[in-house]
Amino acid sequence: MSSIEPFEIPSIPPQRLASLKEKLQNVEYPNELEKNVGWKYGAPRRAVEPLVQAWLNDYNWEKAQAPKLPGHGGSKSGEIFHKLMTSVLGYDEYMVHGSDFGTMVGKWLAVKHPQQCKGFHTATSGCMPPIPTPGFLWSHPLKVAKFMASIALGMDTVYGRGSSKIKGRSFVDVENDPELGYCAIQSTRPYTLAYGLTDSPVGLLAWLLEKYHNWSYPENKDDSVVLPDTITTDEFLTQVTLFWLTNSISSSIRFYYETFNDAGVKAVFPLYVNIPSAVSCFPADLSKVPREWLEANFNLQQYNELDMGGHFPALECGALLVDEFNPSIPQEARDFVDFVNKSPSPFHCTHGAAELLKQAGFTEIKERDNWNGAIERNGKYYFTRNGSSIVAFVVGGKYVPGNGSTIVGAHTDSPCLKVKPISKKEKSGYLEVGVQLYGGGIW
Repeated sequence: MSSIEPFEIPSIPPQRLASLKEKLQNVEYPNELEKNVGWKYGAPRRAVEPLVQAWLNDYNWEKAQAPKLPGHGGSKSGEIFHKLMTSVLGYDEYMVHGSDFGTMVGKWLAVKHPQQCKGFHTATSGCMPPIPTPGFLWSHPLKVAKFMASIALGMDTVYGRGSSKIKGRSFVDVENDPELGYCAIQSTRPYTLAYGLTDSPVGLLAWLLEKYHNWSYPENKDDSVVLPDTITTDEFLTQVTLFWLTNSISSSIRFYYETFNDAGVKAVFPLYVNIPSAVSCFPADLSKVPREWLEANFNLQQYNELDMGGHFPALECGALLVDEFNPSIPQEARDFVDFVNKSPSPFHCTHGAAELLKQAGFTEIKERDNWNGAIERNGKYYFTRNGSSIVAFVVGGKYVPGNGSTIVGAHTDSPCLKVKPISKKEKSGYLEVGVQLYGGGIW
């Protein structure tokens, strides 16, 4: 195993910082149309200028520093990551997650190194349609037939409304999908574009801002919205600063050219992925293909369509993305943990339980009120005492006043979890702890 050398992200060189501030203080903004055209022409000045001022006066690079993808084509990046996991870190097996170009790198690893790469997860559902090739005709004849029918009848008609989001016919089809304009220039003339983005921090900011605005959740924003609530100004400026201070936007956009012309990637892209694969679809992402296409291209073991998030799920909704990596955790367990986290005292617990009962159709009554005429058959009721305890009950449809009742659940104290060390011994570097429920109950 190769030795691992620590890497420390350097501080901003004083001359580099001075250059950045000087450029931000002396911006020459481009001419724009007098009429408001929203974001149709790209990032407007009214959105760019406030961020330039925030970058100049408020942002602190020393508090936020982050890594990025190596600036090589897809197959070369794949080899770098494989070497990192096996030769450098010493793992015999690993799993890979990727989105956007990371999907291509991940698929390359899944196809080329299935003995070590044991699972593949992606948040970008791009793949080959089941076209009438010998392989697809043999393995998925019905899927091929449906795809051919969709050409004539439309995707929504064949696969269902909302099952796909495909505008362009190719990687750089700007005529049918204007969002691919950036991809066309970066895949064909990255050096020419790089001059403007490298020399002008404001040009770089505007170039990236358009993507963060258009590709984040919700999909159809009001034109007045610059960044969504899920992405802070500092988070966005960190991305811009990282590119500018390291002078790496050129290698970043060159990645498109190299991948677009990478024979290794082109050879792998149409191949079937045999290792277990999972796909998470976020509603504001650029593209979406029918699940049937994914099943024809991957050993699909998990597929989920999320309620929020876009092209940057790790930044926009990181918790949701992490949950996609742990699908075996029952939702009931997640709900219970959320409930406990919101219940640091009996009062919080009682309030939370009351809210859940209301959502389930229970009606609040008062303990001291006269219940005659207020209680009905098939009714669901609850009451609280001193804000620290709660009682809920359901009246049966055949109940007759005077009949007895059956208690099916009760709790005599607050359901607070208590965590304490079992001993002072450690196992594998972790202190062993025990968990107990504070309070008794009948279930």
